Amino acid sequence: MSNVAAEDNAAAELSQSVPTQPPGTWKVTGDLVTARYLHTATLLPNGQVLVAGGSHGSGVLEAAELYDPAIGMWTLTDPMLTRRSGHTTTLLSNGQVLVAGGTKMGMAELYDPATGMWTATQRFAPERYYHRATSGPNGQVLVSGGFSRHFGVLARAQLYKSAP
Repeated sequence: MSNVAAEDNAAAELSQSVPTQPPGTWKVTGDLVTARYLHTATLLPNGQVLVAGGSHGSGVLEAAELYDPAIGMWTLTDPMLTRRSGHTTTLLSNGQVLVAGGTKMGMAELYDPATGMWTATQRFAPERYYHRATSGPNGQVLVSGGFSRHFGVLARAQLYKSAP
């Protein structure tokens, strides 16, 4: 499934769990625990939204939070293993979230919504940030493009395969 199709599905699922409001309108909801930018947001199978990393006036964040649309509130979850910004998050077919690249470019880690814990996984080479990650069949994620600290703009792509 492409990122666009996955985002459309995620938006449809989220809209089903949020109280009805007139089409084309915004509704104010709870504030993030930590203000941030250059972060990622991923709709989880349980309907919550994982927001990970990003930047803040004090620097790059490892903080992660969960939004529960049923109650309109944010709560902190365990922090990522490393601070990152300019990274990607991709929901895998096993329900975990792959976090790849960013300011700690070669590092990749997995978030398990069932435990709220992060674990290190395969490294990426070359290291990259501001790249794209697209989920595919059988737990695969295609990571492409972006920038490298040493090589500038990247043309090389990599394929990540998750454990079942």
